[in-house]
Amino acid sequence: MMGEMARVPAYVQAMAGVGILMMAIFMHVYFAPFGRLKRALAAEDWKKAGGAALGQIRVLVGVNLLLGIANLAVAVLGPATH
Repeated sequence: MMGEMARVPAYVQAMAGVGILMMAIFMHVYFAPFGRLKRALAAEDWKKAGGAALGQIRVLVGVNLLLGIANLAVAVLGPATH
């Protein structure tokens, strides 16, 4: 198995790693700040708890967006360097 993995180009391995990181960030957003946002909305705590949760979601989604753009660049430029 490890011999087969050695034949996979580095840019493909990098893309897979970034994809796994993006999935982990999404799962964190869904299970942590999104859950806090739902609880804040149910309690009608719009400004304090709801705003804080929404702000954290916004930052993490932005990080995921940047990682996705970087992953796209690796996908396009990777074969050219291989």
